[in-house]
Amino acid sequence: MAGYRVVLKRQILGGFETVHLPYQVLPPDFNDFLWDDDFDCLFLCNGNPNEGIVIAEIEYQSNESLNTKLKNGWETFCNNNEFQLGDTIRFKFFDGKKSPFVHVYRNNP
Repeated sequence: MAGYRVVLKRQILGGFETVHLPYQVLPPDFNDFLWDDDFDCLFLCNGNPNEGIVIAEIEYQSNESLNTKLKNGWETFCNNNEFQLGDTIRFKFFDGKKSPFVHVYRNNP
């Protein structure tokens, strides 16, 4: 089962610090994993089936070496799960590279 860790960081946009980002830039190894499978979106769940699944759009850049982002749906998922800046979150794919279904949870040290 593939897994990736991402730390939610504050970013400066136009001189303003954003608290709830509408997207998440993914680290290079996660970027490479997604490029290999070319998913259009990820189905995010937090492990509680009663809370449902949120679909997050993947935005690929024109070049594989550029940053891939999770967009539409990502902010909703973060708000639903009360993720905060500085949290370390873990992405675990259910079937390795066979499925866009991902268990996402807080993994703070």
